Amino acid sequence: MMKVLRTVSVILIAGILLVSCNKNSPKSVATTWLNDFYHADYDAAIPFSTEITKVQLEQFSQLYTYVNDSMKKDLKKIPVTIKDVKEKGDTAVATYTVGDKTKEQNLVLIKQNGKWLVAFTKSDAFNAKDFNSDQPPATDTTGTNNVPVDTAATDTAKNRD
Repeated sequence: MMKVLRTVSVILIAGILLVSCNKNSPKSVATTWLNDFYHADYDAAIPFSTEITKVQLEQFSQLYTYVNDSMKKDLKKIPVTIKDVKEKGDTAVATYTVGDKTKEQNLVLIKQNGKWLVAFTKSDAFNAKDFNSDQPPATDTTGTNNVPVDTAATDTAKNRD
């Protein structure tokens, strides 16, 4: 009888803890989305994505059909580690690493209708660098990616001609 009471107590406590965890925090959403993304489970990442990000995930999903089976198995093993999450109002930036790499990357999240969503664009790394300033990182709501132009590289290319 005592074992049954302990088991029921443990299950009850675990249930309360699971319910009380905030699954709508920037860290929780970033962790879920990044794991789904890097493990190529694009359909699972869609509910945590902005409309523009959903379009990009659909494109990745189409490309994934060309990946061989052994590569698919390897993708499922990639570890993603969230290093830090900084939040300012309705914008957050999650800093993370992938695999055994030490290079940190950034993921922008925005709050829409009370729900945190990933705003993944090609220019995330550029936008998230500005997060420590007074201005939140720019998020791409137009569908275009405004990547800064390296004028030194452009000038060098012109001089080679």
